[in-house]
Amino acid sequence: MGSVSMEGMDVESAAATPGGAGKASAGGGAHGVKLGFNWAGEAFGPADREPTGGLVSSIMNLCACAFGASMLSIPFAMEHAGVLPILGLLVLLGAIATKAAASIIQAGRRCECSSYNGIMSAYFGAFAGHVCESLLALCLALAAMSYIVGLADMLPDMIAATGSISRLPRIIVIMLAVFPLTLVPDMAVFGPASLVACLGCYGLAMGLSFVLATTPPVHGAKAWSTVFLKFDVMAAFQQLPLVTFLYAFHYILTDTLGELANPSASRMSKMIGGTILVQFLCYVVVGVSGLLLVLTLGKSTPDNVLLALGNDSIVVVFARWVLGFLLFATYSLFILPLRNRIELIYWKQVQPGLTVARLQICALLAGLIGVSAITLQNLSLANDVAGGCIAVIMLLFPGMLTVKDTFETPSMPLARRVSQLVVGFCMAALGVLVFAIGIGAAVSELLSDF
Repeated sequence: MGSVSMEGMDVESAAATPGGAGKASAGGGAHGVKLGFNWAGEAFGPADREPTGGLVSSIMNLCACAFGASMLSIPFAMEHAGVLPILGLLVLLGAIATKAAASIIQAGRRCECSSYNGIMSAYFGAFAGHVCESLLALCLALAAMSYIVGLADMLPDMIAATGSISRLPRIIVIMLAVFPLTLVPDMAVFGPASLVACLGCYGLAMGLSFVLATTPPVHGAKAWSTVFLKFDVMAAFQQLPLVTFLYAFHYILTDTLGELANPSASRMSKMIGGTILVQFLCYVVVGVSGLLLVLTLGKSTPDNVLLALGNDSIVVVFARWVLGFLLFATYSLFILPLRNRIELIYWKQVQPGLTVARLQICALLAGLIGVSAITLQNLSLANDVAGGCIAVIMLLFPGMLTVKDTFETPSMPLARRVSQLVVGFCMAALGVLVFAIGIGAAVSELLSDF
C-alpha cells in the first residue's frame, strides 16, 4: 500500500494529451517538470507563487486532515464485525482512496486543469463544475466548524480552569487564536505542525499498545480469539462509512498538489502512497491494540475506546492533547482552500500576500464559522451532511472520471479497459451508497428533532 501506479501521468503521456504537446517535455526542470508549469501543466500566472511544498510536509498535511477522533471508533467496529473484516476494509478502502486520488490527478493532467471543480467542468460541463465547487466549499466549511466545536468542547478536559467558562466565550477565544493562522500564504507552512500532530496520533497508538502490554487480563476476560475469528458481514457493511472517511483527504488534494514543489508523476505517486501508508499503519495499531486492551480489561468496547480507560489514564490525558492540537493545527488547512476559492471568485487571482482584501476575506470567514459554531445545535447532523458530501468528492466523482477516461482511450488494451470500467463503476456506486447513508442519517437526525 506504500506505492501507487498512476499510468498515463508520466511526462511523455502528459505531452501527448490534447493541448499538452511540448509542455512537459520541453525545458527539463527538476524531476522532468518544466519550470513555470504546475502539476497539471498549466502555466503560472504573474501573481502565482512558486510551489515550495516538500513531499513530507504534503503527506503530513493530507494525513492530518484525515486523522481525528474517528480512529478511536475502530476498536468498536472490530469487536462488532471482527478484526479480519475491518482489516480487510482498511486495505480495500485504502486501495480505493489511492485509485481515486490517481484518477483525479490523471484527469487534471489530461485536461491541464489544476482545480478539482475545473477538472469536473472540463470533463462533464459547467454544471458539474459548479456542483463540485459547491460541495468542496460545503465540506471545507463544515469541517472547519466541527473542528472549532470539537476543540471548544474538549477544552475543559484539557485545561480544567476553562471548565467554569461557558461555551460561547470558549469559541470566541479559539476563533481569535486561530485567526492569524488563516492569513499565511499557503498550506505548506503547516507541514511541521501537521507532522507533530501525526506523530502525536502514532504516540497515541503506541500508548495503547504499551498499556496493553503492561495490563494483566482480569478474571473472566473475553478470549482474544473470539474477535479474531468473528466474521460478521452485515456488521462490517454498517462500518463502511467510518472506514471510508478514515482516508478522506481528497477535498484538499488539488490544493496540496498546487503547492508541491517539482510535481513530477513520481513525486505525486509517492505523496499519495505515503499518505495512505501512514494512515493505514496508524489505524491498524489503534484498532487492534485498543480492542485487545478493552478485552483484557473485561469490558465491552465503547464507540470511543478511551471511554473504557477512565479519565485518569495517562493515555486518555495524552490523547486529549493530541486531538486538541490536531484540531487546532489542521483548522487552517480547511480555511486556506476556502479562502483561496473566494479570492479567485472576487479578484480572479489568489492574493499574493497579506493584503487588505485577504484580511477582509479571513475576517468574513472567521465570523461565519464562529457564528455557525456558536449556533450549532446538532454536531452529528453537520458531520452526517459533510460525510455525504465527502463521499461524492472522494468516490463518485473519481469513479466518473475513471469511466470517462477509459471510454475516451480506445488504444487501451481490452483487459485493462474492462478492469478500469469495473473499478470506475464500483467506485462511483460506493460513493452513491455512502452518500445515501450520510444524507439518510442527517434526515433521520432532523426528523428525530421534531
